[in-house]
Amino acid sequence: MANIKGESFFSLLKMPSLWRMATAKLLMIPLLLNPFLALSIPFPLVVIAGLVSGMPSAPTISLYGQKYGADSFFASIGVLVTTVLCMMTIPFLYFILNLISQFIRG
Repeated sequence: MANIKGESFFSLLKMPSLWRMATAKLLMIPLLLNPFLALSIPFPLVVIAGLVSGMPSAPTISLYGQKYGADSFFASIGVLVTTVLCMMTIPFLYFILNLISQFIRG
C-alpha cells in the first residue's frame, strides 16, 4: 500500500469491479444468511455468522497476490475499501438482521 502513487491510488478507487467486490463481500454474502432466521437456529448464532461474513477482507490477500504474481495493489486497495466501509455496513447488517428477526419471530 505504501508503494502506491497518488494517481494510481485514485484510479484504482474508480474501478467498478472494486466496488462490486466490496458490495458483495460486505452486504450480499451476509444477507444470504437471512433465510436461516426462519429456521430454529438461535438468533445470536445467525447474527454472529452474518457479522463475521461481513467483516473486511483480510490483509493477507495482498501478500498472496504478491507471492503468486497477481495484482497486489488492487488487493491492497480492496482491503482498505472494505475496512473503511465495514464501519457503516456492520451496524447496518445488525439492524437488518434484528429487524428481520422481529418480523419472522413475531
